[in-house]
Amino acid sequence: MARWPEKRLSHISRGLILPEDKLTIEQRALRVLCRIMIAWSLLSFIVEEGIFLVQKTPLFLMPSNPELVVSFLSASLMPLLIFAANAAYAFLGVIGARTPAKITPFFAIAFASAMLGGWDLASKISLGTAGFAYALEVVFVIVTACVAWQVKKTTYPEDWYEQKEAAKIRRKDAKRRSRAQRRHMGR
Repeated sequence: MARWPEKRLSHISRGLILPEDKLTIEQRALRVLCRIMIAWSLLSFIVEEGIFLVQKTPLFLMPSNPELVVSFLSASLMPLLIFAANAAYAFLGVIGARTPAKITPFFAIAFASAMLGGWDLASKISLGTAGFAYALEVVFVIVTACVAWQVKKTTYPEDWYEQKEAAKIRRKDAKRRSRAQRRHMGR
């Protein structure tokens, strides 16, 4: 098996950022799910703020009334924080998908979210108050947690590529030996 230079070993311990063509199916799926999550959180933030702005705040009075601006900003704080949390969560997923050694924080959050979301959904179903949109969100979080688990439990791709290279070397050596034996037998 070929030895890696010391400089390259330091990259593995920190977490190897894999090129696009060497990502596994699970890693690609996790990246797509995280991109969907970012887009969904951005869209929901824009829609929530737009609805709040149109319904609750008279736009024509806003420039001349600083109290209205302050009340709008204070009411906008919670959707902004939710958007920031969802974006940070999705960003952790993108990092974990690209660098398998760094998937643990995302996996921990995804697992906890899936457990609590599943429990809450089961409670709402038993009470008869579960909506389709909420159930879809919980299923999305559970699927994300399952894909993160698959990324976490697979051997890291850098190990897989090292094993693949070792297998190539063994095959070449076996071919070389068989050719040498045929030449030796032919004499």
